[in-house]
Amino acid sequence: MLQRANRELQSDQLNPQLWRDLDRAFRRARNSLWDASHWSLPELSAYCEAALFVTDDGSGLYPDQGPLELLLREAADLALEHSELYSGPELEQIVSTWLVQDGERDRAHARLVRATHAYRDAPRGLAQLETLRARLEIDSGDLAAAGAAIERGLLAATREELIAPAPTPLRGWLESARLAWFARLGLPDHATQALERVRAEFTRWLALADPDPECERVRAQLIFDENTVDLASDRHERVVERTTRAIESSVDPAERAQLRATLAEALIELSLDHEARIGDALASVESCLAERPPNDPAAARLLAHCANLHRRRGEFDSARSALAAARASADEVGGDRVAIALAGAALARATDAPRADLEACLSDVEAQFDALLEEWAAAPQRSDGIGFLCYGDRRALLCESIALRLRLDGEQRAAQATFASLARVHECGSLHRRLELEPAGDGTRIRSVLCGASRGLVIVLPGSEQSFVLALDADGARIVERPAWRHWRALQRQWVALLTTAPNDALERPRRAAEIARVGSMLREVLLPPAVLELLKRWDEVGVVGWEWIGYLPFESLPVDDSAFGLRWGVYYLPSLTLGRAIAERAVRELSGARVLAAPATPSAALARGWAWDEILWSPRREAALRDLWSDTMVRTGAAATLAALRELCDGSAAVLEIEAHGFYDVESVPPAGFALASTATHDGLTHASDLSGITAPPLVVLAVCGAARGPLRSGDDGLAHLGGAWLGLGADCVAIAAADLRQSSAEALIDVLYSNLRTEGSSVALAARAARRARAAEDPFERDLVHIVGFGPRTVAVQRRAGQLAWIAAGVVGALGLGIALYLRRAR
Repeated sequence: MLQRANRELQSDQLNPQLWRDLDRAFRRARNSLWDASHWSLPELSAYCEAALFVTDDGSGLYPDQGPLELLLREAADLALEHSELYSGPELEQIVSTWLVQDGERDRAHARLVRATHAYRDAPRGLAQLETLRARLEIDSGDLAAAGAAIERGLLAATREELIAPAPTPLRGWLESARLAWFARLGLPDHATQALERVRAEFTRWLALADPDPECERVRAQLIFDENTVDLASDRHERVVERTTRAIESSVDPAERAQLRATLAEALIELSLDHEARIGDALASVESCLAERPPNDPAAARLLAHCANLHRRRGEFDSARSALAAARASADEVGGDRVAIALAGAALARATDAPRADLEACLSDVEAQFDALLEEWAAAPQRSDGIGFLCYGDRRALLCESIALRLRLDGEQRAAQATFASLARVHECGSLHRRLELEPAGDGTRIRSVLCGASRGLVIVLPGSEQSFVLALDADGARIVERPAWRHWRALQRQWVALLTTAPNDALERPRRAAEIARVGSMLREVLLPPAVLELLKRWDEVGVVGWEWIGYLPFESLPVDDSAFGLRWGVYYLPSLTLGRAIAERAVRELSGARVLAAPATPSAALARGWAWDEILWSPRREAALRDLWSDTMVRTGAAATLAALRELCDGSAAVLEIEAHGFYDVESVPPAGFALASTATHDGLTHASDLSGITAPPLVVLAVCGAARGPLRSGDDGLAHLGGAWLGLGADCVAIAAADLRQSSAEALIDVLYSNLRTEGSSVALAARAARRARAAEDPFERDLVHIVGFGPRTVAVQRRAGQLAWIAAGVVGALGLGIALYLRRAR
């Protein structure tokens, strides 16, 4: 019987009668001896392979075998006890998937942990199990464990490829899991790159594989992965078109259900932009619910969406019914409690619910927010940061708690609670964790350090249904609800395009200036409403928090009272509240030197990539002026401006480091922004953030580098994705940086006025930058406002007067002492 079973299994066929005989023999042996220890390994293997074959078979030839799920679970348990069995990992995948579908995630996780240990010497099976484990960890929120599982799986896949060169889709499935991981981390650019790898791996395998049931699974997964990337990148129309086609051609019920859920998510997002599409979204959600099994955890999220859509149409009774069903589903089989909390809070506010109901909603929202922060604190650190407030529910929870607190507690208490929540959010930031900064606590100490009588913070928090602007100083606060980000995001992009593209000729300048003023005024109404501007009137310095949430937007150019924001206030951009506190509490370093690295040469590595740059002409006259201004100046130019020279110049004795070089953006590097120094025998001159490791930054770093602030959008992270974040991570207090291209003469003129105010006036960096903008006020905004201060702008660079000035001061002191002594002696007589 065993020989017949092996022979038939090798031919991909199994006679139903043979299977029944094999199963009865096994059960008799098990019942009589309580285990199968007297069966030989080939017999156990044949039984497990036959169980797997029967489970995968769709012919209906085995109707009398009872529930196949029980059969397969028994075979999987047996295989786990005898890890030499080749079919064990495949059996374990099916059983663990069933457990997940039944809502028993803990049991599935425990099985997978045991199985990955048991099958560590079977690379193909291990790669499959690690893929499933990574998916499970992503869903449960343990992103560090998910990343580790993916890396272990990729190593196992490499081992399998060395052992068995025959094509398999193993690596494609692992890259697909990594794509989902990147999307959950808030890294849509990395997810896009992973999608290219998924396509390459699956396409290669599909071209070489014989017809196989897995081929259809692979093609379906490609669609799911493309949808994941497009949803993370707000390309919802593409998701609708692709998913609609896939639903029409799909014959697998489970696949169709997943596609319908994706379609519903995309239509919901589109309905936020176009209310006319709410009906389409609602119909899609209800269609999706009709196909879901009653114990499906995804039903709770869909019902919460249904409640939101009814609420937006003013159908409050239907919204309440859908919300009640969502809560019942979550209580019974689990589900997305974040979506339920958000739907409940929005409905309570829309219907003017009693205070007790609003308080219950606030408690629910904040409990989900706490769980999200706990999850994000466990996310792995990355050299280019992560986006911990990137998408959807993450910012929505924070915005909803603000809206509820405004109703319940009033403006001042709501502002303080919001500030404390944001400080806790910033503890999850990459720079915070890399520098091992102190916990935020309730935010009181941070506020006292960062705010003062003449300075405060403006915090912008964009949301999917409403945004908020929070302004606060040591004495007061304003918090104002604004339109959803999607309603002013197009304005932002238009304005930035106007500012960062210089006019073609003198005739275009007036038209460009008028358009900049028009669009800027509209943005000012959103970002700086009257209540906020009224509080700002008593400040000199403004720290802007939220650049990383809304993308690049130069506040300096916003029109205010026939002037510009950057001409009225000293503006700086604070990547995070906790980082700002850490810098503000550092001891001021008594330093006076300046270090300058000017690299006019184009490295050969840049020429090889086809990067053509204009020559940077270093001026000896400017060098002389810098030497006169700073008591200790060191300059490296041309071929001497190398990475080794940069390390030499960062000797700990300088107050300022200036790098004047061409910038580049290399998508393969992490982070992608870099600058070009002179090449040497050991370095090609193309300097990335990773090349700066081990350098100690001076208090102020000035990057006269085109696009140094460019980076992939990490909405909500603390700025580590660009070169400014790299220098802050190396110990700088402030970084002067540009996201756009700079003109050398304009940038140098601006920087020199900044230096002069730092040295001769003792100004803070933010106020010195304001003085520089005022000195260049006649320039157009794209010449005047494109260098920004990132870090703690109120920081001063210690003033050390030049020798001539010190001599005059010493002479005055001696004269005063002499006069005092003479008067004393005269009185003594």
